[in-house]
Amino acid sequence: MQPTQAFDNSTLVSNPSSEFAESGRLLTKENWVNEGLLQSLQSELEQCEHLAHRNYVPGFKKGAAISWFDIQRNAPTTAALYKSKELLEWVSSLVGEDVQLCPLDDPHACAFYIYSEPGDHIGFHYDTSHYRGKRFTLLLGIEDESSCILKCELNRKYPNGKPLERRDVKIKPGMAVLFDGDVIYHAVTPLGENERRVILTLEFITDSRMSGFGRFITKIKDGVGYFGLRSVFSANRTPRTHH
Repeated sequence: MQPTQAFDNSTLVSNPSSEFAESGRLLTKENWVNEGLLQSLQSELEQCEHLAHRNYVPGFKKGAAISWFDIQRNAPTTAALYKSKELLEWVSSLVGEDVQLCPLDDPHACAFYIYSEPGDHIGFHYDTSHYRGKRFTLLLGIEDESSCILKCELNRKYPNGKPLERRDVKIKPGMAVLFDGDVIYHAVTPLGENERRVILTLEFITDSRMSGFGRFITKIKDGVGYFGLRSVFSANRTPRTHH
């Protein structure tokens, strides 16, 4: 299967960037990937889940993550989806700006985020980026047997005369959510007993430049909160393979 042809962009309107802006910079697309691609992504997740790093930041977040480093080596279909020209063009058309992939040394570029233990969650936050340009996030539902909700607050950071809008999103398998995390205040509610939730996150940027200080702060945040300090600070990191 060609993953670049396995997602649905037929719902685009004549001026998709206007649709994104009018939606408060948060768009949802049901059944965005077909069943074949979804099954391939789920299979690759299963094969490399033992590589996931568990993280815990008291009072803020708890969960597990598989970084882009490990996806590149162990999940070829997932990596191909992220790198596809069609996906870049689709995201660019929606946000109204030319986007590019994150640098390949960014562990967040494409990552699985796994909630598998009771209480896994993340508190309200903005996705503060140290790239000089903008960063847009595409969430893709992989598994969801949970009560977790993506809770979003729109028009909070830059109201521009608009009232605060609260929106709850249940991310089902195969569903896509495209949003600007730098302007949307968002959180994921805690996982309950005997529940499980997995999201694939794909990041796109408009300018890959970053200051040395910004890169250091980003690595500290990624190491402590997501992938482990050893992983992100390894200068010549070789992605791990599954056995």
